Amino acid sequence: MTPPLPSSGVPTPVARSLLAAMLLATIVACLAGWQTPAAAQVREFPQNTKVGVLQMGVYPLAAIDGKEVRFAPGARILNQGNAVVIPSTLTERVRIRYRIDELGQVSLAWILTDEEFARSRRR
Repeated sequence: MTPPLPSSGVPTPVARSLLAAMLLATIVACLAGWQTPAAAQVREFPQNTKVGVLQMGVYPLAAIDGKEVRFAPGARILNQGNAVVIPSTLTERVRIRYRIDELGQVSLAWILTDEEFARSRRR
């Protein structure tokens, strides 16, 4: 049971402090997910990866730089924010960095930003 407010309707000092703390926490939570491009995290990729242009076919078939490839069971495609992408939603060609498993299948692919693609080509 919550204690009643004073009859004047003015919050007590404790209630005001609690409201201020809740407001501050809400503002911090909202701003925590917001990033400027300068504050954005730079993704690092493993050394054993390649760069190419992906054109999805009927999953698990696709083409990378015009060469037919197959995606491994359980393979993941990650977007620029590292969220998993459903392969059937990729209707256009996308620039990727990808890893090939021991069977020659694509096991993991990252969709690259323009900056990441340019940096990858310079290596």
